[in-house]
Amino acid sequence: MLAKKKEQSTYFLELYSNYEPLVRAYVRNGLQNHDDILEVMQETSIIAWQKFSKLENPEENFGKWMCVIARYEILKFRRGKARSRLILNNDLVETILNEGIEEFKESDQLLGYLEECLKMLSDFNRKLVELPYNKGGSFVELAKQMKKTPEALYKQASRLRLSLADCMNQKLISNQ
Repeated sequence: MLAKKKEQSTYFLELYSNYEPLVRAYVRNGLQNHDDILEVMQETSIIAWQKFSKLENPEENFGKWMCVIARYEILKFRRGKARSRLILNNDLVETILNEGIEEFKESDQLLGYLEECLKMLSDFNRKLVELPYNKGGSFVELAKQMKKTPEALYKQASRLRLSLADCMNQKLISNQ
């Protein structure tokens, strides 16, 4: 029983770590104040953990499910703060949150396409594309190691990014 609970908490934390930035961005759509965002994120996390065992197919549904929980927490939080003059109209917030869910679905789909396209690259080309996004990544250092100019690597990375964009566009077109 304890081992299963530990496995479940590890699984939850893995999924939470993957989707937390997207859920936080969603919450930011509905709230402006940093402290309010933190409070709603905390409540959302607690509720998600409490209800995690009831979630069907967590691998596919976790992010959307967290956004639904966050939506209700945002609305609950806003009802509690309704006396403040700086609160947006609830209909406007509903519209913003609905758009946020649609954007979440689209960005999740695009990230999936990007991952598929990245898998088609050789290890070196993938490393080259990801280099600027990695802490301490430097074209200059890599160019020195390879005895190439940084400009040559920049151009190669640029061509790879264009081919990734083409790949993603093809996947978008074929899946519409």
